[in-house]
Amino acid sequence: MTEGIPDASLVLESLTKVFDEKARTPVRAVDGVSLSIARGELITLLGPSGCGKTTTLRIIAGFEFPTSGRILLDGRDISQVPPNKRETGMVFQSYALFPHLSVFENVAYGLQLQKRSTAEIKDAVDVVLHLMNLVGMEQRMPHQLSGGQQQRVALARALVVKPKLLLFDEPLSNLDAKLRVQMRTEIRHLQQRLGITGVYVTHDQTEAMTLSDRIVVMNKGRVEQVGTPTEIYQRPASVFVADFIGRANFVESRAATVQAECAMVRVLGQMLHLPCPEGVRAGNEVYAVLRPEAVRLSEPREGLPQGQVRQATYLGSQVEYEVEVGDQMLTVVDYEPWSGHVFAEGAQVAISFRHDSVCLLPQAANGV
Repeated sequence: MTEGIPDASLVLESLTKVFDEKARTPVRAVDGVSLSIARGELITLLGPSGCGKTTTLRIIAGFEFPTSGRILLDGRDISQVPPNKRETGMVFQSYALFPHLSVFENVAYGLQLQKRSTAEIKDAVDVVLHLMNLVGMEQRMPHQLSGGQQQRVALARALVVKPKLLLFDEPLSNLDAKLRVQMRTEIRHLQQRLGITGVYVTHDQTEAMTLSDRIVVMNKGRVEQVGTPTEIYQRPASVFVADFIGRANFVESRAATVQAECAMVRVLGQMLHLPCPEGVRAGNEVYAVLRPEAVRLSEPREGLPQGQVRQATYLGSQVEYEVEVGDQMLTVVDYEPWSGHVFAEGAQVAISFRHDSVCLLPQAANGV
């Protein structure tokens, strides 16, 4: 932890936000969200448009007040505290730089509002400009900066006031793909180096997987799952999470028997003994979730289920297949096409997969 940069813990207790409460159909944008964020942890709120992630961030920042529930920052209830009294910093999607102010003036703005002395302001701004590799750009105007430089200025402005909590509202969405990769790496290194507690909002799955200590997957105002990137990807808690994070094959099956939190299910012709979610009973319909990269294709041989390649797309570093297996269409990704045979469309193939890569989920009422 760098000296002078505070960290904090954040707790959301049954946070709810309802818009148009008096309307016939009020909008429940955030619905009972509870979450604990440890000191120095970076949490990403991830989900599709309208899932409630941005509204949740705005409530934490103080730009919206909750209909019910509490926000505790280091044990202090800030639910009704105005934004400028919350000891938080915000990095916006649009950067929100003042176009008529120089880089130095933009970064110093928050300190001037705090009525710091000229010497204090100069020392603090110099430190963060050095930290953000902006030395020598102090007198440039925002229009004279690249997108990446503008983002660094926005981040420097948020850091210079030494917030207890740093909030990110899709800060990289306006950058091109290459710069976005560079900036997310820089943000992660900076956050880890300073030990800042952060909440990051994005709809980009790769961004969330790269940046986060834990990911909060949201859907329709509720939390679907909280976990590390590995947990979210390898052991999704719902059909929604499995379908939203990466790509997945949903193989329809039925739990033949259930005992000691495991079920016997038939997956592509093979009977497997797999961990199953709470509430699944014998006879229940389930999905066996198979990630495309967990499936292997080979020449047909006895003892393995057979399929036919319906589509093969060669992308250099990988080959993506669509393979028909009975009445099931599987997506398969081979990340090592140079080490084996690239199958042509129409080819007969054998299907294999690691049994420990299969995740069982109850079938949702509306399917996938």
